Amino acid sequence: MVENSIEAEVIALVLKYYGAPLFGGSYPTITLDTDLDTDLGLEAEDTEELLAELFTKYAIDDDAFDLETYYPAPSWRDMINYTLKRKAPSIVPDLTIRMLVESAKAGRWLY
Repeated sequence: MVENSIEAEVIALVLKYYGAPLFGGSYPTITLDTDLDTDLGLEAEDTEELLAELFTKYAIDDDAFDLETYYPAPSWRDMINYTLKRKAPSIVPDLTIRMLVESAKAGRWLY
């Protein structure tokens, strides 16, 4: 029961930073495998604020966490590909709801 509570609380926190759906729409379906960037489109700044709140709320030791792992600064190749409308292959790891939930349960960043 506690695990489901943590899952529900983490999902509610993510939805808080996702924002309200426009024009009376509905929230996207959130699962443990939902990625904050690709599935929800959360920007690095919003994710950073969300994680700061999560780390504080669950007393998660975040020494091993680096936001740039999941939101790297664009390289000059990325800029050229964007300019030329070519899509570069993604090598950025997912940052999922499951990772947040499991880290909240453990009290430290696990990934």
